Amino acid sequence: MIRTAQSIGFLLLVFWVALSAPWLAQAGVEGDGTRLDRATLQTLMGEREVALPYKLERGEFDPRGSRVRFRLQHHLDEQPTKPLGIYMGKMSLSGQISVKGD
Repeated sequence: MIRTAQSIGFLLLVFWVALSAPWLAQAGVEGDGTRLDRATLQTLMGEREVALPYKLERGEFDPRGSRVRFRLQHHLDEQPTKPLGIYMGKMSLSGQISVKGD
């Protein structure tokens, strides 16, 4: 009986977290939500301009492991007064983000 109550309690907790997740993900987020839709892509096949989101094609990477680079540029009209953030919806397990090439 106690184990059943614990299981139900756990399921209710999971259900509550699932319902709250969209709200929690947006809590405290400010800004204009600028979306970058163009990038310079460097792959095994060379460099070119692509529209985002972009799915890599066969031949652009080595399945055994290789590196590709998306270079995105965004101009700020003025110096930010608050910290800025970058959100990537999906990235590889070994992905990296650098700002100003650092």
